[in-house]
Amino acid sequence: VRLTTAEGLDDGPEYSPCGNYIWFNSVRSGLVYIYMLEAHQKQIKAVFDVFKDHLYEGVLFHCSAGKDRTGIIAALLLELAGCYDHDIVKDYSESYANNHEIIEALKEMMDEDTENFLTSSPRYMMIFLDYLREHYGSAKAYLYHIGMSEEDIEDIIVSQKYSIKEILEEINKADDKNAFDRIIVRINLKLTKLEK
Repeated sequence: VRLTTAEGLDDGPEYSPCGNYIWFNSVRSGLVYIYMLEAHQKQIKAVFDVFKDHLYEGVLFHCSAGKDRTGIIAALLLELAGCYDHDIVKDYSESYANNHEIIEALKEMMDEDTENFLTSSPRYMMIFLDYLREHYGSAKAYLYHIGMSEEDIEDIIVSQKYSIKEILEEINKADDKNAFDRIIVRINLKLTKLEK
């Protein structure tokens, strides 16, 4: 039995250390995130539509444990903002430590072989990011592929990169009138977007 037969994703199951259970490669090696990226494009677009509709507001997004569905969305956002892969992987990997209490409680309900479902191995996110780049080039290209407009994607990128706080910090550091004028133009652009 395989989770998916999609080309490139069907590399078969692996057995648990005791040999009693089959772990689907997609769960064990991070390919489940690739499956989610492909099979849930409509849902991922809906999440990014929320970001688009609330560009300069805080948006809280989460799932049950905050590592799988949340991890995918966070990785796409971080990649979109231009973060380095090692920072995205590190952010994802922190889920395990952040969920330690929940994980300990869940472990009591599971046998040893199924505990691996609870981990946030850096390897899972590295496989996901490699797939994203190999098949789409970037999060921006993926979002465009699933139906977001280039303008909406750019708006999300700008809203992530430049907060009002950062602009105010830049004003305080501006050492000449030209730098100050460029900052004021960016503030006016932000205010225009906020009025929409």
